Amino acid sequence: MAKYIKIVPICYKPVTNRTRARKNGKLIKCPKCQSVKTIYHFSWSGLTCPECKESIDKLDWLVESN
Repeated sequence: MAKYIKIVPICYKPVTNRTRARKNGKLIKCPKCQSVKTIYHFSWSGLTCPECKESIDKLDWLVESN
């Protein structure tokens, strides 16, 4: 019996002041290098991307929309 995997594209939208993370975290994408990481809270004002080493403001990051 063949098993099929459904591939669903992840859509991203900009982080806002009202963005909240779920219990299992949310994916965020760097606007500079497009790398994706999981975070568990939004109580920060900016992050340094671990891939491209750029310091990026909170509202410039992209978060998964579902």
